[in-house]
Amino acid sequence: MDNPQLPPKVQWDLTHCYLEVARAAMTQIHTKAVPGLSPEMAEISPPLLSAKFSLVSITVLYSFLAIESFLNYQLYQLWKRRSESSVASRRFLEELGDEAEFERLKVHPKMREIPARLKTYCKIVGFALPHERIPDTWRRLSELVEESRHFLVHAYPDPVHFHGNMARIMGKTKSGEYVRVTEEILAFLWAQSGKAAPEWLAHNTLLAFRGVTLLPVLE
Repeated sequence: MDNPQLPPKVQWDLTHCYLEVARAAMTQIHTKAVPGLSPEMAEISPPLLSAKFSLVSITVLYSFLAIESFLNYQLYQLWKRRSESSVASRRFLEELGDEAEFERLKVHPKMREIPARLKTYCKIVGFALPHERIPDTWRRLSELVEESRHFLVHAYPDPVHFHGNMARIMGKTKSGEYVRVTEEILAFLWAQSGKAAPEWLAHNTLLAFRGVTLLPVLE
């Protein structure tokens, strides 16, 4: 008999949660007008720029995590069934070998980066290859999500490298682009599976941020 004092078992859909946070982070920053300061000058104030970067970094990283969590879950399920006599199991062994620990697969050349992991997964399950079927999304995945994620997670202070990446993330790329790439990748995978995509792939169904307050508030 179940212990009534224990909470019910909770299951989380990480891909859903990550994507909703990535979308929700594209929110308003609440601040106050500075007397005598033009709106243009206020927009480039160091506190406000730092706050904007904080929110954009959340969108970039959680967009990346949404794709990664989906692929990791699907590949883990395939890894558990790698000894079965199925086409997918044979392909898994051909692509990744008979590794006894799933965690060790993260250093495999075909798993190390998200684009490679995505291509490997599609090969194993017999889906169309994304770089052939959705080449523009594939390019944007590599250029936007991968490059931006690497910069944010492994940032180093070389001025040319740092400012070049900051200019691309903050000025040349709209933060919504990271979410769109994630939506397109996941929509492609659901379409290839023949299943209907969930509602949360198109818009948030779980949470919304109603803006954040700049501390200290410009006043």
